[in-house]
Amino acid sequence: MKNNFHGKNIMIIVPHQDDELNICGGMFTSNYFDMDKVKIVFSTNGDYFCNYKARVRETYRIAKKLGIKKENIIFMGYSDQFIVENNHIYLTHQPNILKSKKGNDETFGDNYHFSKYNKQSKFNHENFVNDLIDIISDNRPDVIFTIDFDSHPDHRALSLSFEESIGIILKKDMNFKPVIYKAFAYPTYYKGIKDFNNKVLENTKFLTEPHSLCEMQNPYYDWNERISFKVKNNRLLLFNKTYKLFRIYRSQLIIKKIYSIINNDLVFFKRRTDNLLLNSSIEVSSGNKEYLNDFMLFDVSSITKGDTKKPELNNSYFIFDSKDKKREIKIKLDKKHDIKEMVLYRNFDKSNKPYEIELLFDDNTVIKKKLFDNKSIIKLDKN
Repeated sequence: MKNNFHGKNIMIIVPHQDDELNICGGMFTSNYFDMDKVKIVFSTNGDYFCNYKARVRETYRIAKKLGIKKENIIFMGYSDQFIVENNHIYLTHQPNILKSKKGNDETFGDNYHFSKYNKQSKFNHENFVNDLIDIISDNRPDVIFTIDFDSHPDHRALSLSFEESIGIILKKDMNFKPVIYKAFAYPTYYKGIKDFNNKVLENTKFLTEPHSLCEMQNPYYDWNERISFKVKNNRLLLFNKTYKLFRIYRSQLIIKKIYSIINNDLVFFKRRTDNLLLNSSIEVSSGNKEYLNDFMLFDVSSITKGDTKKPELNNSYFIFDSKDKKREIKIKLDKKHDIKEMVLYRNFDKSNKPYEIELLFDDNTVIKKKLFDNKSIIKLDKN
């Protein structure tokens, strides 16, 4: 797929310094963007294994190489964490505060929260989400590229926190509808198939990690629905522009992963922001109705130990109370709309999974539908 992003304000939101190259590197070097309109947001300072100042310096070198303005590099200033940790900022809720491996419990270095409020932000879930809300709302990008849910806890935390924050923003600002693309950094690139030395440069493939939630890491994605952006990559590393960018991140030794990262395309999954339920009025006979019109497809109670333990989906699902015989959801839209289809996401959990739905409209039209897949599309065209 080819897409012209020229003239668009682009925001790339990633956890670590190098993830912007993992998911968008080939697009930088293939003239997809006006680089003076690109902003990159790093949720962490990457201080777990090394001095964060070294990573910051490398990031600015990358930006200068690409022609991205220094002021368009945004740090949220949180500590990164590793897979082996038992806790995470995403799991730490107010009034609790997490202390990082290096002893930090609030944002540090040059960061967005301090520049906006002249004080640091304590390490917990709510502050992390609120900072994302501020950054996205203040900048109002046309297009957002960001990370999706794989085995790394920082990737999981940012993916889920982004969805939580964008849902809040879309409800408050009905005129803001950015185009959103999400990408996996690990299964497709960093831990992907090492095929760069093949005779022909291959398209990106998906290599499922051990202990994954499901084959696609996200139970509601279909590989056949991926968005593929073709990129230009020279087969000789010495002349490969993406390779030259990765070499700047010496602190990460990411150069060892280059044979799985460089492909013939970059793959994303598009998340629509025009869901009519976001600004609708909802009544339910039982259950938590807030889960019906948020932006999150799923949530988990634990995001750590991704290399040894399968995550458990036990949050964010709407479930009727077991004693509820009515099992009714009433939806009133904000105004009249011409609706062609309805997309339903079933609980991935084998229990509490609906197998049939009946839709009743105010003109007395009734549509009954059997549900078999995690994602079902119901056509509403009455003709």
